[in-house]
Amino acid sequence: MTRGDDFIQRLEDYLDEFEGLTPLPGPVRDSVRAALPEMKQARPLSGLARYMPMNLKGPAQFALAAAAAILIVAGGVFILGGQNIGGPGEPSSSPEPSAPSEPSPAACETDLSYESGQIDIAWCAPTGPAETERLSFAMDGPDSWIDEYFPDRNLWVRPADGGAITFSLQTDFTAEAWLDEVSNREGYLMENRADVTIGGSPAVVVDVRLSPGTSSGAAPRLLEDVSAGWSLSEESSTRMWVLDRDGRAFVVVTGEELADDVAGAMETFTWRD
Repeated sequence: MTRGDDFIQRLEDYLDEFEGLTPLPGPVRDSVRAALPEMKQARPLSGLARYMPMNLKGPAQFALAAAAAILIVAGGVFILGGQNIGGPGEPSSSPEPSAPSEPSPAACETDLSYESGQIDIAWCAPTGPAETERLSFAMDGPDSWIDEYFPDRNLWVRPADGGAITFSLQTDFTAEAWLDEVSNREGYLMENRADVTIGGSPAVVVDVRLSPGTSSGAAPRLLEDVSAGWSLSEESSTRMWVLDRDGRAFVVVTGEELADDVAGAMETFTWRD
């Protein structure tokens, strides 16, 4: 076989141009190039063996075999016309079919609806980081009460005629512990406390305001939220109902302007689950 042989010429040119992910070391590349003119003609072999000369030793033999394999791969890529046949490291065989995955549960969504004088509320109440609990309940009231609502850490309902009704689940407090915590807040004044029955269970209703001389900016909010909160004032009171919900305080608050109307609605309050 002579240096002018077409295959050897192509391989020699390829050695000059190919860099690859890991370039061949200079000495190895030189050994391969020096050995090319001495290659003897042999009958064709099959597969990759047809490109491995039997008289090359050591690094030159290994490097030439690697170069031949690279050339074959490069030729295959050219023939396939650049088709994507798998990313780096992917197995050539087809993956085993996996079992169909279970459908993921539907995301919890808060929904308020009105029908025949009754308001139905399904609230996804936050109970922890990325955790919610769906609370469903109903009470009598006009449809204007649910004109706008904003579920956050608490559920804020904004009636069309003004005011607000807020629902809160205090997961760290029982009903009695929540009442004690609020009554012990500095600057808070609790009045007109009464035991009532709501949804067939005992509950407490109480009016809360700031004590005389306490500014709203200095006192903590009655309810905290991510972007808002319920602040008290000295001039007007907030009415608060505290119910037990599986050992946690379920709280309903409204302002003085809606207190009597919401009180009538709370007499019809029922849990849906």
